[in-house]
Amino acid sequence: MRCETDAHVLEVPSILRDRERKASIEGEHIVEYMLSRVRAHGLDDTVHRLCGINLQTYKVRRAAGRL
Repeated sequence: MRCETDAHVLEVPSILRDRERKASIEGEHIVEYMLSRVRAHGLDDTVHRLCGINLQTYKVRRAAGRL
């Protein structure tokens, strides 16, 4: 993440921008891919599972108009 204070521009990940605008998100497939790779290598998947759950929860709440 890069912050350019002189230009008053804050660059943030697009998934964060989408969530802050309460827009649809496009990062779920990326997190799911990363989760599959972590599992394929036999690594602890706790953080990736939590990220996936968080994105799914956001998606359901947004669809229900509860954001």
